[in-house]
Amino acid sequence: MRSLYILVISLAFIGCGDKKASFIATLSSETNRTQTIDAIKSNLIKEKFEIVGQSVNPTITKPNSSPRPQTIIYFENKSYAQMLLICNPSMGLDLPFKIAVWDNYEGETKINYINPEYLSLTHNIKDKACIEIINRTKISIEKALNGIAK
Repeated sequence: MRSLYILVISLAFIGCGDKKASFIATLSSETNRTQTIDAIKSNLIKEKFEIVGQSVNPTITKPNSSPRPQTIIYFENKSYAQMLLICNPSMGLDLPFKIAVWDNYEGETKINYINPEYLSLTHNIKDKACIEIINRTKISIEKALNGIAK
């Protein structure tokens, strides 16, 4: 029993701090929110993604401060999406892919997206061809954000 207690306490302190295993990537942009959104969309198109939508969500504001809107960019590669749906129809819950762009209270523009590798865990994808598509998607998203985010 004591060993179990020590294990639980140890895991609580260690947590999920390994950045390699992060399911939600958080990056900082070199430019303002509008320029970041435009650059991301342009780069996604260069990486063979189609922009399928965009929405602006008002975020919760702190008292005596202005609202910090969050823009969500929806994008997909139709051939990848079709293959991923064949891998597991539940993938439809996470398609199209999304990137969130928002400003923090220090005025920095932040970028968030779900690491596509996480989807292989969420949707129990084990087929090598399907995992290859997920890996290609991850690389393409990283390329699209290269030079925009640090």
